[in-house]
Amino acid sequence: GQVPVDRPESGQVPVDRPESGQVPVDLPESGQSPLIFVNKVKSPLIFVSQVKSPLIFQSQVKSPLTFQSQVKSELNFMSQVKSPLIFVNKVKSPLIFVSQVKSPLIFQSQVKSPLTFQSQVKSELNFMSQVKSQLIFVNKVKSQLIFVNKVKSQLIFVNKVKSPLIFQSQVKSESPSV
Repeated sequence: GQVPVDRPESGQVPVDRPESGQVPVDLPESGQSPLIFVNKVKSPLIFVSQVKSPLIFQSQVKSPLTFQSQVKSELNFMSQVKSPLIFVNKVKSPLIFVSQVKSPLIFQSQVKSPLTFQSQVKSELNFMSQVKSQLIFVNKVKSQLIFVNKVKSQLIFVNKVKSPLIFQSQVKSESPSV
């Protein structure tokens, strides 16, 4: 019932470290709920990172999509939505989601525009949030999953998984159907 995870051949996913050697953290503004990463969940995706410095994902000002631990905002992590991943969340720096699932998927965004992640391999990159399927987010076990916040003004999401992962969202009309 678990999602098998592939170790990289080298045994480690290279990740750039910030110059200070630490992971800077932006505190959420008042009234905002940070996105919390949970290691293992059997229900709606609530993530909790396992690092010395907690990684807090948050929307920066006036974004209609806020990361809430209850997964009840306009941005929801769904497993039954057939649309490309569109992450609309204004942040100070660009986000880069790098996932190696059968073929490299790189989701990039412009610094001065809402972040839009577009999949180039249709539905190969998926985050399955089914109740009976555990997602194991481990970022200190030889880089199965490494969350680095603000590495040279970029957020890097490195993820190597053998099974298809779906990370989908309901973003009103901003999620075109595939």
